[in-house]
Amino acid sequence: MQNNQLEQNKIVWSIISELFLDNQLRDLDLNHIAKELLKTSFTEKELNEIFYYDVAPICFMNLQNVAGEWEGFDKEWLFSEIQKNRNKNQIIFRLKCKLLRSLYGSLALDQWAKVLEKLRELRDTG
Repeated sequence: MQNNQLEQNKIVWSIISELFLDNQLRDLDLNHIAKELLKTSFTEKELNEIFYYDVAPICFMNLQNVAGEWEGFDKEWLFSEIQKNRNKNQIIFRLKCKLLRSLYGSLALDQWAKVLEKLRELRDTG
């Protein structure tokens, strides 16, 4: 992966990971996430791939934890874990991710849908 591409990915990984923090995100927060994602060059399809195959498999357990992380994930840990998953057999890993989607939590999935909706609105008006 090119260095510039990796830096773009890290920005998006960090932004999307906010959806998995153990706190209630308000519409204002979701607008912020959508605005930050708008600054990147990723398409909606690419952002979905990043959500489902990079960030969610690493962060979803935080929503299942009674005392989960609420301030923010350690970025070096997050980036390292995502890179480890990217180095796995992608066919098997992606099948595993599809099976785990039901565990991602309706909250994170609902919030992700709202972020994408806000992102579309921003792109349409921009």
